[in-house]
Amino acid sequence: MHFFPIDPAAVSLQPAIAEGQAVPLSDRFKRHAASAYLEAGVDRAVIEGMANDPVTASNPALLWELQQRQEAYTKRMTLAAVMTNHLVKGVETLVKT
Repeated sequence: MHFFPIDPAAVSLQPAIAEGQAVPLSDRFKRHAASAYLEAGVDRAVIEGMANDPVTASNPALLWELQQRQEAYTKRMTLAAVMTNHLVKGVETLVKT
């Protein structure tokens, strides 16, 4: 699997929507998915940086923080995978009927 890092500062996810304008649900979903992708990339980079830092292994507080970050990241990725799986199954069901 190849990951293409995206600099979050280079992507603007701020909505260009006028006040009171209706926003399609698909646009909201796309914005949220893009934002979650960027945040996950940043989180992964921080985790990898901490894991490769020898200071983290020698400092119990930093090691605890690394474990907490890794746990939260794993839970988020698992939830995203499960939600994607359910979404695909739902679309497959709709297509078959």
